[in-house]
Amino acid sequence: MKDDAILNVVEELGKKRGRGCVQYMLMDKEQLDSIVTLIKADIQKQDTVMRPSILAKARLAVTLRYLVTGNSMASLSLCYRMGRSTISGIIAQTYQAIWKNLQPIYMKPPEKDDFYAIARDFYEIWNFPHCIGAIDGKHCRIQCPANSGSDFNNFHEFHSIVLMAVADAHYKFIYVDVGAKGKENDSSIFARSGFGAALRNATLPIRDPSSLLNSENLFPFIFVGDEAFPLLKNLMRPYPRYSSLTTQQRIFNYRLSRARRVVENAFGIMSVKFRILRSSINCKLDTMDHIVKATCVLRNFLITTNSSRYSLSIVVDREVDGNIIPGTWRNSSFLQPSGNLSGNAASPNAIQVRIMFMEYFSGPGAVPWQNLSVQNGLF
Repeated sequence: MKDDAILNVVEELGKKRGRGCVQYMLMDKEQLDSIVTLIKADIQKQDTVMRPSILAKARLAVTLRYLVTGNSMASLSLCYRMGRSTISGIIAQTYQAIWKNLQPIYMKPPEKDDFYAIARDFYEIWNFPHCIGAIDGKHCRIQCPANSGSDFNNFHEFHSIVLMAVADAHYKFIYVDVGAKGKENDSSIFARSGFGAALRNATLPIRDPSSLLNSENLFPFIFVGDEAFPLLKNLMRPYPRYSSLTTQQRIFNYRLSRARRVVENAFGIMSVKFRILRSSINCKLDTMDHIVKATCVLRNFLITTNSSRYSLSIVVDREVDGNIIPGTWRNSSFLQPSGNLSGNAASPNAIQVRIMFMEYFSGPGAVPWQNLSVQNGLF
């Protein structure tokens, strides 16, 4: 299939009120044109005396189809009547251009005011004050790299690289770290990442601690994670669930879990929308890194330009009468949790911060339904 034939398909699908185009490549014609404008300079080739070049819009359409379906290069080659090496080259160049040009716009590192806005959203949507992001790691399946031994074999018994990400209250990623070996856990990946180093060294542009409603205590702005992460003064993890917990500790775990599930659902939506992440990808490791980063920034682009279409309530987890109703992505996601429990010792300062939040959630910061959720034995 020539590139003009590909574009004809896109044009025809775009006439069906955008639905056909969305089903085919996950975005409507206007969104497709917007990305083409951003990346055209990096992917458009010059015509030669032998043949005309494949247009940038056709290159993007083929790449999106690859990411959305997870089809093999051989399958796409037959579908589009292009050589396998041509398809492979187009896709490799295009998802690198997607990350290069969309990341500064749709995944720009937050500034101080951005973090404050994120904290406001977490409080208004998820009832967790001073939360500036939810962090988690997930395994992305790959075929075992040559001569890698057991480095990429994780405790789920498949080969993978790890995607570690921080999400805001609207399921958008604000930081991603891709490429750690599957055998590693979240705590070690976090410690080695640029984000982890910035958090430990206090170089992130976070506002100083301030008081909360009906409390005179000064609370720091914090990230939330699961038991795989260390407890730091700016990173809260739940109380260990294998021990006997007080009612206050269980309430804290419930409130933290409501905020932390945002990043789990962000991963889940992405794996449902981009089926390439549901396959065991056979490619070079740096190529896999580019694929995952491209899907992450495309997710942010799609949510930013049409949030209602890509964050449907039935897809994500929700609560009904104190009970958690799992999102439909949990039935089909191929992204598996990446962490074992962290063994890092917490500082007295970090322990005290968690106690302050725990007491606040059971006192002036309580929400009416939290006791019902704890009574239902969820936490």
